[in-house]
Amino acid sequence: MKPFADTSTISVVLVDDETDPLEVLERLINDHIPDLQVVGKARSQEEAFAVIWEHEPELVFLDIRLKGDTAFDLLQRKFPAPFEVIFVTAFDRFALEAFRHHAISYILKPIDIIELKTAADRAVRLIRQQRNGEGSQEIREPHRILEGRISISNGSEVEYLMPEEILYAMADRSYCHIYLTDGSCRVISRNLKYLEEKLKGYAFFRPHRSYLVNSTCIKKWNKSEGGSLILSDNSSIPLSKEGRIFLEKLY
Repeated sequence: MKPFADTSTISVVLVDDETDPLEVLERLINDHIPDLQVVGKARSQEEAFAVIWEHEPELVFLDIRLKGDTAFDLLQRKFPAPFEVIFVTAFDRFALEAFRHHAISYILKPIDIIELKTAADRAVRLIRQQRNGEGSQEIREPHRILEGRISISNGSEVEYLMPEEILYAMADRSYCHIYLTDGSCRVISRNLKYLEEKLKGYAFFRPHRSYLVNSTCIKKWNKSEGGSLILSDNSSIPLSKEGRIFLEKLY
């Protein structure tokens, strides 16, 4: 690994095929994360390859799409020294592939500064352990990289969903039907309580014992005939007595 000016900091290369996100990320790092030192930037796979060879960084922030290539194409290439990776991307569907490449974290755009600092702190801790010859005692578990997503198991596949993709969920005995904002549906062999626990901390509301609703998708409250909620796709969700009482308090 090549020496760099300030050995108290971690050397970083930023890779994004768009100039504005690249500058935003650099500014956020410079303003909020003093442990990181940006030593190079790149906007394509070939440029990134050359910059990483030149600077031999300890950490690389990578976008997924790179002018027709992908970050995974870049990571298949040979480099003079190993480095850690944090993905920063607008695409949530590549999280599992990122984990397979041993990424420290997977951050979605627009960048949340708290999430960025959390990922950076973890990278700094890991890299300093490596510098000291301690090795990493930290297991890179999928739930850390996929934080903020829920897993849906379907046969031999596992799908990772963002909470905002979920419109509502309906209980069906020991199963749960999950309706998404794109009009599709998933079925999991778990009860509604399980899903409610997974979505704790997000804007979900239990208007009825058999339903869990994304409150950001509620369009209307129909008070007639016992009461129901009309969602953004015009689905009608029944209200229990407790659900109506709760909404009355908010009205």
